[in-house]
Amino acid sequence: MTTPKADEGEASCRATSRKNRVYILRDFLESAYGDYLVPGDVVLDIAGVKGDLSWLLRNIHGVDSVVVDPRVTRHEHILRSVEYLRRYPKEALERAVSGLPSHQPLAALMPRCQHISDFQIPQHLRILVDDDLVNAIRNVRGNEDSCPIVWEEYWAAATRKALETNTQGYREARRRTKQQIVDADEALQIILQTRLVFLVASSLPSSPGAFSTTAVQ
Repeated sequence: MTTPKADEGEASCRATSRKNRVYILRDFLESAYGDYLVPGDVVLDIAGVKGDLSWLLRNIHGVDSVVVDPRVTRHEHILRSVEYLRRYPKEALERAVSGLPSHQPLAALMPRCQHISDFQIPQHLRILVDDDLVNAIRNVRGNEDSCPIVWEEYWAAATRKALETNTQGYREARRRTKQQIVDADEALQIILQTRLVFLVASSLPSSPGAFSTTAVQ
């Protein structure tokens, strides 16, 4: 999926297109998997960065979307936006109108979350999705007797590796957020319960904005 280029006169639309990509992805998931996913299902949001997509899936759809990324998740911006739109409902109605330069996709979703008094923060697996993870899951599924030891060894190494990763050109803070999953067994159970894996390859120059999904039967 790519974002069309805008003329100079469409600067406002162009400026918001990248920022609003997460809402396009949410729309796609709803249309493609709306009948497949039910509240409580686990989705792995691979390379979810700040976690905005998972926040939307958790609070709009009730899906337990978990961010899988070595970077620290941050939800302050989307929470501030929601608070603003709730405080100024007239402004929210104006911004909900699609096709206008002032359009804000979050404003169009406000009627679906007006009843929520306490927003849920998505959980976070602060690890890399790499061959080590794939092999660890295969070992767990193939040898249940040694499962706890194999997985705990992987988990300890994976969490250390994530802290040393510099995907942004620098190392992220080592601070631990409340939503970060640190227990090895809890992390494994979440992964084994996954119904959908979602990956956005926006960081790849050869495929900006490309994404893939895998439904787990």
